Amino acid sequence: SSQEISVQKLDCEVQDTKPLMKQILELQIKFANHYSNYNKGNTWSGAVVRGYGGREDFIIKPSEMSGKWKKENSEKLKWGVQDTPLRKYLTEVEKFCKLLPYKHERIRILKLSQGEGELERHTDIQDKEAGIGDGQWARLHFPLQTNPKVEFAQWNTDGSKTMCKMREGELWYLDMRKPHTAVNFGEQDRYHLI
Repeated sequence: SSQEISVQKLDCEVQDTKPLMKQILELQIKFANHYSNYNKGNTWSGAVVRGYGGREDFIIKPSEMSGKWKKENSEKLKWGVQDTPLRKYLTEVEKFCKLLPYKHERIRILKLSQGEGELERHTDIQDKEAGIGDGQWARLHFPLQTNPKVEFAQWNTDGSKTMCKMREGELWYLDMRKPHTAVNFGEQDRYHLI
């Protein structure tokens, strides 16, 4: 079944990521620390192009958060998804969006810092809308900048482990409801458009 797929490179012509990376670096975007407890050393961060509340620094999805967070931030549960100011400055994002002529829930740029930046093994099972079935949101990754020393692993429903190298400009589907981890042992930050 399609729900068994953990990680899959999709059939898409490799895209030139340099113009978008140039815009990202020239804008000196402030990346917000990712909220998770599996963000080892606060080395994983993000900037939002389209997301909840239309804020560049609000990288989370309110429905995924804990009951405590929801109680303390009840007003944010009503926020809809909208473009952030970054969208008008990162014009190169549009060429990637046009490759996927579907409705986009969120558009984010996530950065994993060089020198042992790490996402410890975890799952995103709290996102009840994730998947590739009807009415679900597929999480797609365009690696914008990476290096050979980035290691990504995902565990399949049968318990086996898949290691993969996502190269710049490729398109990947990742089912984040399944356990996964990423480590950047390289000397260059890893950026993914998601």
